[in-house]
Amino acid sequence: MTFAIFGCESDLKLSGNYNTCDRGLYGELFFKNDSMRIATSMEFVSEWRKYEIKNDSFYHFSFGEPEFRVAKINFMENNAFELIYPKDSIKHIFKKINTEIDFDVNYEQFFNEFYKRRKEIDCFNESEK
Repeated sequence: MTFAIFGCESDLKLSGNYNTCDRGLYGELFFKNDSMRIATSMEFVSEWRKYEIKNDSFYHFSFGEPEFRVAKINFMENNAFELIYPKDSIKHIFKKINTEIDFDVNYEQFFNEFYKRRKEIDCFNESEK
């Protein structure tokens, strides 16, 4: 698993790139140092935002809304983790992507590569197939 343990409070840091697929909705979550950003199949790419993991909780500001979010984080086998947002009853499972992502390209180039990765894991709803 690609994370490092810092301090005695079980603070963790994630690194690298992860994807999720839920009923045809595809998303990618990117980690670098103490920041993360997200891209979704709704053609949204966020700015980098700070995050923090303490014990079994994942803290971050919401994407698209000025709201602070807290999720329970469960680390799983095979470089995966699960985020559970109890306030909304939402759960996402993220799996490691072993691909370098280039953020220094234009919007069109970024999403061309994004949709190639989405196709590789066949993340489409029935109407899109």
